Amino acid sequence: MFSDILYETLAPERESEARRLVRDVFADFVGPDFSTQGRIAFESFLSGHAFSRRPGRGVALAARRGDVLVGVIEVVDGGHVALFFVSGPCRGKGVGKALMRMAVGRCRAENPDLTELTVNASPGSVGGYARMGFVAVAPERESDGIRFVPMVLRLTEPGSKAG
Repeated sequence: MFSDILYETLAPERESEARRLVRDVFADFVGPDFSTQGRIAFESFLSGHAFSRRPGRGVALAARRGDVLVGVIEVVDGGHVALFFVSGPCRGKGVGKALMRMAVGRCRAENPDLTELTVNASPGSVGGYARMGFVAVAPERESDGIRFVPMVLRLTEPGSKAG
């Protein structure tokens, strides 16, 4: 685990950098498993995406090392992980787990009755989500060329894995 990572709310002025990080990680780790249609659909979603301009709809957090973003997570609509990406060199080093714990904490602060987080995990990220306590609730699906596995993290008590 890196000791020099700072975790914070994603600032509006860092949104374009966050989109670049997401694009880069997607291209390296997710996109190769998607069809051309899926890659185009993801880019279309990301191009119009506004992390911090979603008042009352969610939490956008970032991990940075020095002045460089190395991770980003966005949880929307009361508990759905919409985006969660960590740069290659920081993968497997606890950055994602720390971002997820922080996101769960922020979501629970906004909604103490929150009982679960959901995610549509890309096939290659299912193992990572499982290590954080998410479980698949349906088989792999595809929509607009985007392949995903619906997963859920049950937050039955404050001490649950990511909470």
